Amino acid sequence: MKTKTPAQYFLFPDGTVQQLPNSTHDMDAVIVDVLPDIDILPSTQSERAWRNAELVKVDRIINQLEDETLNASAWRAYRISLRHYPEQADFPQGERPTRPKE
Repeated sequence: MKTKTPAQYFLFPDGTVQQLPNSTHDMDAVIVDVLPDIDILPSTQSERAWRNAELVKVDRIINQLEDETLNASAWRAYRISLRHYPEQADFPQGERPTRPKE
């Protein structure tokens, strides 16, 4: 059985990971050793896509609750948390906002 050897990758401040190129000119990146083909960190793009999809769902829920004259304050707070999520220092590896109970 052949074992994969670790490769060096750049971990950029925005959370993206790229394989180490021949020239190491970017000093804003941290070099990390990982096994190839293993995605250990969520990408900024995938986390933003998740957040955007959640925002659409939450808007529908809030509209429905307001139409039925029910309290939507927990969902509004969640929507605010979703909007601020990409601004977290540890984004996209940080903890996602917690969805209210339906």
